[in-house]
Amino acid sequence: MWTEALRENRDKELSARVGSLIRQFAPGAASGLDVGAFFGEITARLERETGVEFVGIDPRLEHSAEEHQGIKITRAGAQSIPFRDGSFDVVTLLSVYEHFPPSTRRQCLSEIYRVLNPGGALVGQMPNMYYPIESHSMLPFQSYLPPKLGQKYFQRFKAREWKGGDVDWFRVGPRQLKKDAAAVGFRDPLVYRSNYSIEVIPHRWRRLYPLMRAFPPTFDFVFRKPAHSASSG
Repeated sequence: MWTEALRENRDKELSARVGSLIRQFAPGAASGLDVGAFFGEITARLERETGVEFVGIDPRLEHSAEEHQGIKITRAGAQSIPFRDGSFDVVTLLSVYEHFPPSTRRQCLSEIYRVLNPGGALVGQMPNMYYPIESHSMLPFQSYLPPKLGQKYFQRFKAREWKGGDVDWFRVGPRQLKKDAAAVGFRDPLVYRSNYSIEVIPHRWRRLYPLMRAFPPTFDFVFRKPAHSASSG
């Protein structure tokens, strides 16, 4: 299914796309925060792509602070980011928003808004949660089911192991993301249909690649914090 070579290609393409958005929409950025960095693989790629000095946060770390791939990562979640107001020129959020419980989404975005410098940018990516093949479980139509039934389906037929063994993602799309981002103060929303090359797709799904070109599996997005704005946090 997802071999190391496929993951390497995916991470390379994702960091190239996001790096391009950072250079375009935060051209003078010097400092960055990657929310949900985990072990820093993509964070380190983004640092090399953009020249931005990144740090990361992730609640899954074993220790309170770790260093991976040359990136300093703090154990923390997006609901309470342990940095001062206006600490970063850019914040990245890559395949993370769909893991925020619905009741916490605006709090998480408010914290991201708070730690951004005025004029800074939130740049991210999210899977298309309405895509026929669910990207986390790799099961057809799993996201369309009610949560409890989706959990049972996943446990019975899961095609890959998942941390904790449980479904921890929610069906959410760009419309909700834009609504939540606007509610905490972000402006100038940009959402792009995005895709990967066929080299990233597991072999068993490559016959569906023409469909993927028509129905994108992911979205990239950019939101700006106004240059003259008080923190919403």
